[in-house]
Formats: sequence, structure tokens, C-alpha cells
Amino acid sequence: GGTLAVENFYDTERTVEQIVEHARRWPLRACIGIDDHGSLLAALACDALGIPHASATAVRAAGNKLLLRRALSAAVVPSPAFRLISVDSDPLREGLSTRYPCVLKPVFLTASRGVIRADDEKAFGRAFSRIKSLLADSKVADRGGEAARQILVEEYIPGIEVALDGLLTAGGPRGL
Repeated sequence: GGTLAVENFYDTERTVEQIVEHARRWPLRACIGIDDHGSLLAALACDALGIPHASATAVRAAGNKLLLRRALSAAVVPSPAFRLISVDSDPLREGLSTRYPCVLKPVFLTASRGVIRADDEKAFGRAFSRIKSLLADSKVADRGGEAARQILVEEYIPGIEVALDGLLTAGGPRGL
């Protein structure tokens, strides 16, 4: 089919409208996003087009650690204890009320960006300051909106970390 030139990728509602308009002329069988926002657009476009897809709620949770933690907790899935703090919080006070070790992380960044383990109050303060600085970067802050003003503090779970990149098909999982 034809090429779709989107006016403003971050204008979610308008972009979905443009995808639907495009699909009227060149029907689509799937929409696939390659990043967090693109995946949300794909889910919303698929919903509008009646194409099977992951729900927008699931896609949002996959791209937002706080939403994911809340969804897992609501589903009674074992996961680390967590709390949300503001970048405007007092790191000394927050550090004193924390069990160690813990992990501090931005709510929305990917690829372990800004994920820092803290073993004591001093390390908590350093991690807090580094994440706050990262979130203050204009590109990060603009993309994150309100989430760029939040830090997730999680219980540290010891063990080997495993990551899997793959694709789930009708035949089952396939590693990439």
C-alpha cells in the first residue's frame, strides 16, 4: 500500500485517525509499534480497525513501571514491594524510611535507564539525585510528562536477572 506521513506522532488521537484514514484506501492486517508510544498507537489503531491486538491498557502498563506494578499487585502476582515518590521529595527523609537494599527507577524509561540499586541511605541519596537529574533533561521530561516527576522505589530481589526478547505466535514463543 501507500506510505503514511503522520503530522505529529505524539498527537495520539490525530495519528490514530490518520492510520484509520490510510487503512480505508490500503487495508491493514496488523499494526506493530517499535517503541512504547508506537506500540500504544498500534493498539489504539488496531482497536479502531477491528484488528486483533494487545489492549491499550496492557500496552500502557508495559511502558509504565508503576502501572505494571499496580496491575501485578491487583492480579495477586508475586512481585516486589514498591512505593512512588516525587522528585520534589526530601531524599534524606525518603532514604530513612526505606528498607535496604532497594532499587530506584524512573517510572517510564526503558532499557534499565536510570535503574539504580541502593544499599543504604547514602546510596539512596546519590541514586535519587542521579535519577532526578536524568528526569530533568528537557527531552526526557517532555516525553514523560507527569511520570518525569516520579521515582519508583522497589524492594530488591536477589538472584540472576533474565531477559528474553521474543515473539509470541500462534505456534507459541519464538526467540529473536
